[in-house]
Amino acid sequence: MSAIARLGPFVSKGCATDDATLRQRVVHAFVDTIGCMSVGVRAETVQGLCRAFEPIAPGTAPVFGTPVKLSPAMAALVNGASAHAWDLDDWEDMGNTHPSAALVPAILAAANLRRCSGERALSAYATGFEVIARLGTMATSGHYQAGFHVTGTLGALGAAAAVAHLMRLDAEQSGHAVALAASQAMGLTAQFGSDAKALQAGLAAKAGLLSAQMAAAGLRGKETVLDAPRGFFAALCPGWESDASHLDRLGDPPALLEGGIYVKRHPSCAYTHRLISCAETIARTPEFAAEAITEVTAILPDFHHAILPYAEPQTRTEALFSLEFCISQTLLGRGVSLGALERAAWRDADGRALRQRMTVRPEPARNPHMPIDPEQPDRLLVTCGDATFAAECAWPEGAPARSLGADGIAAKFPDLPVDALSGWTDAADVAEYVARVC
Repeated sequence: MSAIARLGPFVSKGCATDDATLRQRVVHAFVDTIGCMSVGVRAETVQGLCRAFEPIAPGTAPVFGTPVKLSPAMAALVNGASAHAWDLDDWEDMGNTHPSAALVPAILAAANLRRCSGERALSAYATGFEVIARLGTMATSGHYQAGFHVTGTLGALGAAAAVAHLMRLDAEQSGHAVALAASQAMGLTAQFGSDAKALQAGLAAKAGLLSAQMAAAGLRGKETVLDAPRGFFAALCPGWESDASHLDRLGDPPALLEGGIYVKRHPSCAYTHRLISCAETIARTPEFAAEAITEVTAILPDFHHAILPYAEPQTRTEALFSLEFCISQTLLGRGVSLGALERAAWRDADGRALRQRMTVRPEPARNPHMPIDPEQPDRLLVTCGDATFAAECAWPEGAPARSLGADGIAAKFPDLPVDALSGWTDAADVAEYVARVC
């Protein structure tokens, strides 16, 4: 049975959502993503998208954090880009994607087209997340290492599944929604450090909405498009072997429980967060003095380092992917924050001077199939004269094992009504509820 034939019935029925931990994770994912969108609109990328699309795609769907309203498809695109603009949005490691930046904007745009309860939106999210995670396991690390931005590729397929479920498409239509999304699924890691990185998340949300709408109208994709000899996996996932057995585990257990979601504290690539944690640990040491630093050595897996090439960033988008910037900011006691990015902190003379004393040492990955391997923690060594301070981190704060929770999300977004927004699952009309509370 093809992957699409397996996915269609599951998407139509939906992922079970009776587990309390699963429900809490979805609630937090929605609220955190809305928070990311509320600050993402300040990014130049999103402001440019609004200028580009407002004249040509006016509509009724809100661009969160602005008075702008666009067609649902373009609102999904802009809100997806907004959620991802600061790289502050959540992440999961089974598919190595930023799931909510694709799923939440697509779901809210679809809910603008047809009335949808919060409970149905919760089920749609869990269903889309499951498709992303299980297809991500099938795709293997070869997909990412070949240069594909998995949020743009698998995110489109998951968003199509989420919207198909929200729209109550039958099994056949749901399969076609995912199949149609495969022809729109694209994103390249070579774009990291540019406006296109955030745009790729928005394009995934838009593709998901359009694919489900087309399937509902009777358009059909190829049932074998994912696993055919020249299909999605064969074309985009080097080393892939035809094996759909991972789909035997759809929803059993739900990927939201098996892998969970990383809710980020910092606006930077997830692969910087373990070393940020190391730097925080060292900076809190009473004997440590930043002005006395003579040498810094950071050690991390080689494939993490490969997408963090900006030793001396020149722009905000490059700073999001600069390990050296993140470490220097933290050791200097300033933190990696939206405020630092907005004031162009990468230009600070003392930070640049510290980065000149920094060495990044990539090492072979113990298990390159694990996006974050707790058995291979990141390590940081900081020398201050005759003293050397060392720290290591296996799980960054915000990982499922170190969850931020509602309080952590409220701390990220002090202007966001987190308590009120957390009631979205009880809403009879989730789009109206979110728009009203925000």
